[in-house]
Amino acid sequence: MRSTTRPLLRRRREAEAAAGARAPRLRNLRANPRAALVVDDYDEDWTRLAYVLVRGPARLLEEAAAHAGALRLLRARYPQYVRMALDDPAAHPVVRIQPARIVVWRAAG
Repeated sequence: MRSTTRPLLRRRREAEAAAGARAPRLRNLRANPRAALVVDDYDEDWTRLAYVLVRGPARLLEEAAAHAGALRLLRARYPQYVRMALDDPAAHPVVRIQPARIVVWRAAG
């Protein structure tokens, strides 16, 4: 399956506005930690469609060590993140989903 990661670099003012927009989502996550993540593999040929669905409780990695560990893994996989200043957990939250249920689906074809 292919994944698409598009890091966005914003000027400070745009980043602050985006952080304000994220706040309701973070409040919602704290109030209701149930989460789902879908990764799909789309193809114009629908016989090649596939997805993975992960459901489980989610939490923000607010502890410095946990946040730093997640960034290490992210930066090891995607080198472009090395140059990005993401080390402040409050400004750049990381959400961890503890998989409780995983569904893998692939079109019959």
